[in-house]
Amino acid sequence: MGCMKSKETFPFPTTLDIDKLHESEEAFMPGDTCQYRTPSTDEQQQVQEEVKKPPVPGAVIGSVILEFADRLANEIVEDALQQWACENIQYYNIPYIESESSDITID
Repeated sequence: MGCMKSKETFPFPTTLDIDKLHESEEAFMPGDTCQYRTPSTDEQQQVQEEVKKPPVPGAVIGSVILEFADRLANEIVEDALQQWACENIQYYNIPYIESESSDITID
């Protein structure tokens, strides 16, 4: 019987899970080098042809949306930086107090 929550698995990886993950990574990538795939000549020609094609009417709409999204993203970043600066100025003189419990070692 028991509580259903007690039967659920722990949602965060444990040290055993992390060790298993590292073992599987080592088995998957035996060497330290990474081999990159080079495109074939056919693929290179296809990409060059696509780049040379004139824009279609839908691409104009896509570029407008892309410009809008870029402008919106820049505004969001500017607002976030402004908010961070205001909060930082407001609380800059509060000293950082370390917890004494962080000095305790667990054996």
